[in-house]
Amino acid sequence: MCFHLFYFYFFNCVAIACDLRLGANTFTTVSTKFSKIFKMNNNVYVGLSGLATDIQTLYEILRYRVNLYEVRQDAEMDVECFANMLSSILYSNRFSPYFVNPIVVGFKLKHYVDEEGEKKVNYEPYLTAYDLIGAKCETRDFVVNGVTSEQLFGMCESLYVKDQVKE
Repeated sequence: MCFHLFYFYFFNCVAIACDLRLGANTFTTVSTKFSKIFKMNNNVYVGLSGLATDIQTLYEILRYRVNLYEVRQDAEMDVECFANMLSSILYSNRFSPYFVNPIVVGFKLKHYVDEEGEKKVNYEPYLTAYDLIGAKCETRDFVVNGVTSEQLFGMCESLYVKDQVKE
């Protein structure tokens, strides 16, 4: 089992953290190098806490779908598209679900033209969490997930400052 995962939203940036422990049960540690955060492209990261075999299976499915999208569309998948795709994959397996609690974090690209007529891109942070059947919960502050989420939620509530800068 993979125990905890959390994400913080700051002013125009995000922070991602997870433990690296892979355990057979509560008391047995198999590995201390099992990452649960995966880079899907330059603007999208997914964190998966839960059953290790389901984490690996779901990651491979997501990696395949993202690669297929990029080949067919000749463009990177944006974070909202990825979030909807993940929700659809989880919901399609609702009768034999993957035992994972995903969190998607990334940047929504907002294209605009400034006062001088130059094209600019604004990166807006995006955070969303899911249950195991794909129900999304979008947020603007922080997300915690995993077995220790109750303890992490209290810590995050006490440490979180709205619109905090990354320093």
